[in-house]
Amino acid sequence: MGNGLVRMMLWLSACLLSACAAGGIAFSGESATFGGDNVLRNDVLAMVRRFEQDSFGCRKVKAVASEIVSKRKVRGRWRFDEVWQVSACGTVRRYAVLLREDAQGETDFSVTLASSKR
Repeated sequence: MGNGLVRMMLWLSACLLSACAAGGIAFSGESATFGGDNVLRNDVLAMVRRFEQDSFGCRKVKAVASEIVSKRKVRGRWRFDEVWQVSACGTVRRYAVLLREDAQGETDFSVTLASSKR
């Protein structure tokens, strides 16, 4: 197999994995993770799914409604605080999602279960 063909197959595999990562989930609202190739959105979603599975035994996320709570620059780098309302296994849970731009222009994030109060 030629080098170009191998690279193309790897690229295609990565695209398919990205597309499947959020398969069947309805996304709504606004988030700094939406758009482009959705790699960041899928990474955050993977953490939410793991939390749902490990904490609540739930493997079926159906929908995510997100909201940007605050957006600001801290020391010249973007920081977004979001709330994701996740519908899974007949329950809606709120997750606090923190996204921070790092020195290389990439994004670090954390996901925690948010309080039920708003």
